[in-house]
Amino acid sequence: MSKKTINAVIGVCYEGDKTLYVKRSKHMENYPNAWSLFSIQFEPENLPDFLDLTAVQSLMTHMSEQRLSGIDVKVLQYISSTTCTKNPIDAIVNLHLYRIDFMEELILNPPYYSESSWMTPTQYLKKRGDGLCGSCMRMWSDYSVKAGLSDTRFAPMIDDDE
Repeated sequence: MSKKTINAVIGVCYEGDKTLYVKRSKHMENYPNAWSLFSIQFEPENLPDFLDLTAVQSLMTHMSEQRLSGIDVKVLQYISSTTCTKNPIDAIVNLHLYRIDFMEELILNPPYYSESSWMTPTQYLKKRGDGLCGSCMRMWSDYSVKAGLSDTRFAPMIDDDE
């Protein structure tokens, strides 16, 4: 039996040493109640080229319509991509990470996100506690340390279990 495959775009909004995180609703299928980044799954035919920021913008707009009451979100740049095969949801997870910005105040849709908070890596670690850490957070932590945005690793490395 083969593992299911999940494809997702991940949006990260950050300024200085703080990142805007959202807490996933307890009703979410994957990683309920986990502190995370903005994300939405997609079918590969809807994003044949992950460097096509126009197509990514369309997916992020859809994410905002579904999960943030349609507030204006802007895709600023591509950051990185990864595939993670070892995770608590037992799936092949293909992720593409983009820097985003919001043009207005967040309005969370409770079936998806229950809270949001600007946090430093240390604050994130404290809030997360022993909670689940998804592949998107591992990817963001890897990038943050590599790019010099953080001296603190706040999630296990993607390569640690591959």
